[in-house]
Amino acid sequence: MMNKVKGTLHAMGTIILVYSILVFAGGLLGFIMKKSLPSLLGGGLFGLALVLTSIQTFILRKWGLYASFGLILLLDAFFSYRYLISYAFFPSGLMLLLSTVTLIILILKLKKLNAYSRSIP
Repeated sequence: MMNKVKGTLHAMGTIILVYSILVFAGGLLGFIMKKSLPSLLGGGLFGLALVLTSIQTFILRKWGLYASFGLILLLDAFFSYRYLISYAFFPSGLMLLLSTVTLIILILKLKKLNAYSRSIP
């Protein structure tokens, strides 16, 4: 049963890592396309923070998972705000979609993780 817990945490860490790379790439793309320094700094800082929390999740520290949830929720709120102001799908709508899908997948994995944890005597 412990291997299932480790496998689930590693899968969650991988999802967070992929999302962090997308956040960093989005910030870099914003800088390249619009010369937006806030996009570069935001994407870089949030991307780095998410990489660090994914590493913590990989080494089986649950706080890394919860910190990732917090960071992704912040980004989801930010991109929701940006989308509601501009109604432009790119970049805010796309990042909103990615953030929401990532949160849904992580919540489903967390439910699975809690089910495994309850069955451990």
